[in-house]
Amino acid sequence: MAKRTYDIQVRNAVARSGDPDLFPNLNIPRSTALQWIREGVKEVVTHPSLGKSCDVVIEENAAQQKACAAEQAKNALVRVSLRVTGFQMQYMRIAAGELKKKLLDSIELAKAHLSLKECLESIGLTAARYHSWVKRLIKCLLPDQSIVPEAFPNKNNKQGNVRHQRTRHCKRVCALQSQFARDVCETTAVSVCFGNCLVPNRA
Repeated sequence: MAKRTYDIQVRNAVARSGDPDLFPNLNIPRSTALQWIREGVKEVVTHPSLGKSCDVVIEENAAQQKACAAEQAKNALVRVSLRVTGFQMQYMRIAAGELKKKLLDSIELAKAHLSLKECLESIGLTAARYHSWVKRLIKCLLPDQSIVPEAFPNKNNKQGNVRHQRTRHCKRVCALQSQFARDVCETTAVSVCFGNCLVPNRA
């Protein structure tokens, strides 16, 4: 004879009442009922939906299906509109680190319901670009770095122009100082150098 398993609500009802014969039609062995009474009421971890009636569950399920269908229709409409307007994530540069962080956070939330591959395919982001962003986020280098070579500054970069002009000025000053030193040495044959200034020896 297979071992019988009783509903936890029946067990707790017997333990709460202290009556081993509370449910005589179930033919619960007396020793089992007395053990339930000795152990007392047990806490049950359950889901709120399990305590609802069948009619309530059916109504809620129908409402959720309707809401899900509406969201799917909205998502399909957004995807079609993006394709019509020519928006493609793989061809779009996202320089701001805050925008990349928001997109990475959204992908992380979506991964609770979809695989990473499905998340990336749904927004048109390549796996290589995604993993590159993740690595840069760890190193706090998520924003795009603007690199302007000092030797060839951008015309729109005022700071680069100023630095470039200072570099050219310093080079011209050094060249003039060297030429002046050669001229002085050839004419006076003696000179004393203090820093960048040349003073003729009066001795």
